[in-house]
Amino acid sequence: MKSTVRAILFLAIFGFLYAQDQQTSATVRMWPQEPDGFQDLKFGNTQTEVKTILKESVGQCYEQQRNGGCQASTKIGDSLVFLTMLFKDKSLSLISGEFPSSEFMTLKPLFLERYGTPTSDKMDTVTNRLGGKFENETLTWTGKNVSLTLERFHSSISKSNFTLSSNTYIEEVKKEQEEKRKQDAKKM
Repeated sequence: MKSTVRAILFLAIFGFLYAQDQQTSATVRMWPQEPDGFQDLKFGNTQTEVKTILKESVGQCYEQQRNGGCQASTKIGDSLVFLTMLFKDKSLSLISGEFPSSEFMTLKPLFLERYGTPTSDKMDTVTNRLGGKFENETLTWTGKNVSLTLERFHSSISKSNFTLSSNTYIEEVKKEQEEKRKQDAKKM
């Protein structure tokens, strides 16, 4: 199960970082509806606090040194969403939600109502393994402290995703990836 959690986290972080790289620093603006968490969860919560807040909906959690992750389920409207939460230095730093892409058009208006106008709304074409082409939509909100990405087709055409993260966490991950890239290049 740990490998599943890690795989989901990798896909969420990779997709989120890709969307963030598409943004420039000029697009960071005042975001009047910028959140400090998701539902009752707040960035900075510990795993223990998250388990208390989410109660029976929390699935598996793991800790690895000062980092960790948890999985849970929640509802947005009538849609069931599977959450993956990432902790850095024992502090909630990233919340990713996965739901059927068939629910995207139902949930998108709720995100727009709650979070306001996105910083960007990008359309592109994705191709499945059988060669079918589908219009993907990626909405991104970038604020002073938090960034949010909502993607119609995430890891497959059947799954949509949102990722809400503290900008500090994203900068730390980018820095760690750059350091690793430099170290790997030196080993060549």
